[in-house]
Amino acid sequence: MKRTYIKDLRPGAQIAGSFVLKRKRLDPFVSKEGHYLSCQLGDKTGEISAVLWDGGPQVYSQVEEGAPVWIEGQVGVYRGSPQIVLTTLRQASAGEYDPRDFLPTGDGDPEKIFQEIKEVVESIGDPHLQRLLRHILDDEEVAGALRQAPGAKGMHHAYLGGLIEHTWNVVRICELMARTYPLDRDLLLTGAILHDIGKLHEYVWDVAIDISDEGRLLGHIVMADEMLCRAVDELEGFPAELKLRLRHLLISHHGQYEWGSPRRPKMPEACVLHHADLMDAEVFKFVSAAKQSGSKGWSSYDRALNRMLYLGREDG
Repeated sequence: MKRTYIKDLRPGAQIAGSFVLKRKRLDPFVSKEGHYLSCQLGDKTGEISAVLWDGGPQVYSQVEEGAPVWIEGQVGVYRGSPQIVLTTLRQASAGEYDPRDFLPTGDGDPEKIFQEIKEVVESIGDPHLQRLLRHILDDEEVAGALRQAPGAKGMHHAYLGGLIEHTWNVVRICELMARTYPLDRDLLLTGAILHDIGKLHEYVWDVAIDISDEGRLLGHIVMADEMLCRAVDELEGFPAELKLRLRHLLISHHGQYEWGSPRRPKMPEACVLHHADLMDAEVFKFVSAAKQSGSKGWSSYDRALNRMLYLGREDG
């Protein structure tokens, strides 16, 4: 059976297939007692809302968020957006879904990007930092996960291969800044390569991108610092001062306490890394919103950016 993806759904269409249950909740009926089930379904092309009017409380307890579900129903429109009115919602069995249908991928080539990052490693002049990067990236488990991992659950680079794309963008921004200002290039680029390494353990990606228990309890900044300290301790003769400076780059790269950094940047290289990370994330959101609009003029309201975007005049 040919699969129908969310991006291809049109009002009036009958749908039967497997999707990931992103979110679920029970909402009260307005005109009668009881509750119906409201949920968000997803696949690699996007998300769509859905409702189950009958048997909501019973089905609610039988399906799990983040798991594949089998649905049947009809596509309608609610408040201007597509919505599926469900007649069936249940956990999907193993033969009813392919995980590759659920996980979005980017346009980049993770293998090529990984090789480009390794070329940067070979350009690092500080022998201690180069040895550290080789030690981390030559680990097959780390290298494999880095080529697969998403950059986030939502907001920016939230797809397979997103982490290495984001990392490479940050490295290139930092490289430019190191040619513009009197900075420690080796330290800055090492921090850029490793700044989000904790996301390899913060996220899980089997049938959906989600946050691991460790990710929710610790976060990728803490986990990156732990990974860095373990790797350094496995190398003989790594300077304590260099370890301290590199740790600071990693733990301060979110820039503000309220954004999750235990320390604000206190070194020029840390300042650059923070803004390079922020720039790539923000520009990604602008470019994605413009691409999704598909036309000039004003885009629709973008919740991630909290604004509409001006995309130029049709005759311009």
